[in-house]
Amino acid sequence: MAQQVRRSERLRQVPRPPRQLLETDFAVADPLDASDGEAEKRKRRQGAESQALIGPKRRRFLFQELASRAEEGPNFFTCEATASTLPRRFFCPSCLKLARYKCPQCCGAFCSLGCQKLHKEVLCR
Repeated sequence: MAQQVRRSERLRQVPRPPRQLLETDFAVADPLDASDGEAEKRKRRQGAESQALIGPKRRRFLFQELASRAEEGPNFFTCEATASTLPRRFFCPSCLKLARYKCPQCCGAFCSLGCQKLHKEVLCR
């Protein structure tokens, strides 16, 4: 008799879509998660902001520390490069291509007629 009652109760239940069944299957609140997700997001954002303020100081300290540890002999801090034997290259400030022309007024470099127009409008003094 008890089995018939249970079966009739199951038949009376409205069938749920499979997606809803999957979402509620083994759905248990996490007992260890007592805080909201929003609070964690705020903490992360504040942490990133504070790291941005502290970061350059740490890098500067690290660079100075490496410079002070410079050993005898050639390394990054003690090597000296000679002057280049090739002539200086000029680049177009508007498109960063190799500049082949110079402005007669200010000696600014540019690479094409389009960049020359832009140079006259914005950069030429």
